[in-house]
Amino acid sequence: MQPTTWCNLNCRYCYLPFRKLKHQMSPDVAEALAQAVGQLDDSGHPIGIVWHGGEPLAVGQQNFRALLTPFEGLRRAGRIHHYVQTNATLITDTWCELLTGYDVRVGVSVDGPAALNAERVDLRGKPAFDRVLRGIAQLREHGIPFSVISVVGTLGIAMPEELLEFLTSLGGHSVGFNIEEIEGVNTDREPPTAGQAEEFWRRILTWTRQHPGAPAVREVERLAEYLQLIRSGR
Repeated sequence: MQPTTWCNLNCRYCYLPFRKLKHQMSPDVAEALAQAVGQLDDSGHPIGIVWHGGEPLAVGQQNFRALLTPFEGLRRAGRIHHYVQTNATLITDTWCELLTGYDVRVGVSVDGPAALNAERVDLRGKPAFDRVLRGIAQLREHGIPFSVISVVGTLGIAMPEELLEFLTSLGGHSVGFNIEEIEGVNTDREPPTAGQAEEFWRRILTWTRQHPGAPAVREVERLAEYLQLIRSGR
């Protein structure tokens, strides 16, 4: 679900074409989806409603609450879980209270330490790194668990260990990696090569074996689940 197309950042690798337009989702759309989800058979496993953007928190707290409200009956019945993927720059005490009140699971987009996060800039071209860390600090202060997703470009692809050490220090429960690619309006940057990606994942696997207490790596977890399904004949 995309509550708004607009984003308060202008990441240089972003593939979304409408992030400078302030289109907003109508509560009627959220109501229609909630009704449709309510008509599905209850599988016993909650359906994930993922709010992303743009920057979903840029829609504002009042509007975001209005979009969450139609799902309240389903959420309280354990039929759905809310998730939000945010750049964390807009997170405040009151946002944390809202997220906690609706049990919204949080994912933060951050690409690593300052040097690797340099592609994440605001609309004036200023680095967003310090604001991202302030938002993460707010989440930790309020006891809100969070995951991390990082975009891996040609610089970070050669630094998997440093990247994992930093992301682990943030205190999230899992990390995921999106290797930059030519997609959408991101057509003029050279992405990492297949060979670089292979070496990156090899070193990621080695590091995770050496650090069993570190946050789970999304892709490693998914690969393990996939192999388990194959081995069990499912």
